[in-house]
Amino acid sequence: MDMCIDRQFGSLSAGQQRLVLLCRALLKCPPVLILDEPFQCLDTAQVARAQHLLDNLPNDTTLLFVTHYTHEIPAAVTQFLRLEKGKVYHGVTQRKIALCNSVVNLTNSPYPPD
Repeated sequence: MDMCIDRQFGSLSAGQQRLVLLCRALLKCPPVLILDEPFQCLDTAQVARAQHLLDNLPNDTTLLFVTHYTHEIPAAVTQFLRLEKGKVYHGVTQRKIALCNSVVNLTNSPYPPD
């Protein structure tokens, strides 16, 4: 992030802007942090750096992490909620999240069947 210090926000790449905004949000130490597709525009190294930051949030911080890409989910996320075709599915486990990257479901669901 050192390369961003002396630059105007608008001159940063989309990925750098995302990281600056994430750092800004983390500096405020919010009790609830809501992130909607926070890793969009980030390269692999930036995603790993951001995941590390989120995995080291204080224990009293609640993180609501929204993504379409299960490989982006930080290890700190322990509870999952799946939305599909207007329905809410509770009890989606970390195992199912991991399996969805390798299982093709005939119902076009990104998650394996129960």
